Amino acid sequence: MRARRFRLEAVLKLRRFRERALMREAGRIVSDLVARRGRADALARGARACRKAREEAAAGGLTAGALAVHSEAAESHLREMGRVAEDVAALEGRHRDKARELEAAMGQVRAMERRREEHVRALGRAREAESRGEVEEIVQRRKAAGC
Repeated sequence: MRARRFRLEAVLKLRRFRERALMREAGRIVSDLVARRGRADALARGARACRKAREEAAAGGLTAGALAVHSEAAESHLREMGRVAEDVAALEGRHRDKARELEAAMGQVRAMERRREEHVRALGRAREAESRGEVEEIVQRRKAAGC
């Protein structure tokens, strides 16, 4: 019996490659998401510090120009926080989409691996049947020869 190979091995390799690529992409998205959330936290702290400085400046009797500078800094932090919040929302959406893609790819790989395992089991059964047939043929020849 000639050795038979799993004909879909190339497809399985491609699906495994796609699965690993999706994992890498999901990892990049998560790291971007963590960085953006860290930036949002830093901006929130900065905005709070600016508000506090503005309040202290107002209580200390600073000029209107100094108060305007503190107010503008706080507003700038808040505007940037809004942009970062939009980025975070977009990244979370991309992460959900990538997770769905990854789940589908993993399912395809598992299905192909099950087909491959079934193929290997079928080959094993065929080899066993062939060897039983060869043994049976040898026994029949010996009986015919009178041994």
